Amino acid sequence: MIHFTESKIATRNVSEGPRSATHSRQLRSLTHALGYDWLNSVCHPILLILLATFLFHLFSPTPTSADENKHIVLIVGAPGEKKYGELFEKWAKRFQKHANDHKTPITTIGIGKTETDTDDRKQIQQTLQKIAKSPPAELWVVMIGHGTFDGTSAKLNLRGPDCTAAQMNDWLNEIKTKTVIVNCASTSGIFVNKLSAPQRIIITSTKSAYQYNFSRFGEYFSSAITDQSIDLDKDGGISLLEVFLAASKRTAEFYKSKSQLATEHALLDDNGDSVGTPADWFTGVRVTKKAKDPKILPDGFRANQVFLIPNQRDSKLSAEAIKKRNELELQIEQLRAQKPQHTEDDYYAKLEPLMLELAKIYVSPDTTDQK
Repeated sequence: MIHFTESKIATRNVSEGPRSATHSRQLRSLTHALGYDWLNSVCHPILLILLATFLFHLFSPTPTSADENKHIVLIVGAPGEKKYGELFEKWAKRFQKHANDHKTPITTIGIGKTETDTDDRKQIQQTLQKIAKSPPAELWVVMIGHGTFDGTSAKLNLRGPDCTAAQMNDWLNEIKTKTVIVNCASTSGIFVNKLSAPQRIIITSTKSAYQYNFSRFGEYFSSAITDQSIDLDKDGGISLLEVFLAASKRTAEFYKSKSQLATEHALLDDNGDSVGTPADWFTGVRVTKKAKDPKILPDGFRANQVFLIPNQRDSKLSAEAIKKRNELELQIEQLRAQKPQHTEDDYYAKLEPLMLELAKIYVSPDTTDQK
């Protein structure tokens, strides 16, 4: 994302040239304010000045709007024991409160009805089939509970028949929209392999199906979704990536505080390569290792475009503008990753129109009319 962290951007004395100390300070200030510090080394000064001109007006705050283009399906598995039931319900209530606070539609399955003929798997299937007929711009499927693995198939334990990763994948294949899947259950790592696909962001509490002990990741993930202190890039919002990193860190700290060997290691997959990335591969919000395929972006970039707590800047943009902005940022990130394959002139020739299109989004009528 483009991040705004300073209230002023100097643009004077640009005629002095990039070699002057004044101009160097201006460019550093600008790129830091935009959240693109790397542009200092790869971007022509004129692009930076154009962006400053387009984006300067965005620093005034506005209220955050309702997030009605998102739908959360919250699935709470069978607890087995009372103590787990209490924990699962506590975690679920955090997601419900977050949804209510942001006016996000939420469907909760697994809490309430307790008749012996309860079939939560059927309710999940029917809920997703209904959503498929009129999908939101962004669908979240959050799973809380216990998981099992029989050597072949991983399942989320439910009241009634359990739900396998393959079944979940079949139901989600009918929904053509951006989908976030968060599985906080044990043995959930295999869900990355089974559900990975374009337009899907998957987070699991374990790195494999063989981490089968009770998972505490849901405790720290559900508490992080409203925690402003985890804003690593200081853009005023809380992204899915930042929640993943915070929850992973706090889960690891729990085991360390108990002098116990960690029995869960969370993964993130958002590039569709069926290979998850652990939190310790990240420095800040950037992954420090590359995907095996140089044409595929590393995990993390797309998750950092998904917000649990929107920043004030994004509240000025329409859903369509945000979608276009995210696509442009993705193209810029892909171009940046492929920079060694281009000549300098070719690289800048491809970069400039993308940056200008990105800047234009913030001065479109549906943005300025809200001011």
